[in-house]
Amino acid sequence: MKEGVRTKPAASPVEDQIVFVIDDDPDMRGALSKLFHSVGLRVEVFASAAELLQRELPDIPSCFVLDVRLQRSSGLDLHSELPVRALRHLSSS
Repeated sequence: MKEGVRTKPAASPVEDQIVFVIDDDPDMRGALSKLFHSVGLRVEVFASAAELLQRELPDIPSCFVLDVRLQRSSGLDLHSELPVRALRHLSSS
């Protein structure tokens, strides 16, 4: 870099990241949302697996944070369903 020449800093890769938090405990959803927002991440929160699966999800998340003991459907069940849903979405596009 030449002396005295300033370049624009590259955009932080964090700005493009989105975290989906699925937890039936509202306090936990709130705490996790605040934590991820504090480091510049976008966050979407869901109270249940069904709530997540019923929504049209335009953004592709970078990360899922799943409660493994959700009330009606466990985070592990949701984890198994997500690839199936992604394939259905891709095949209908």
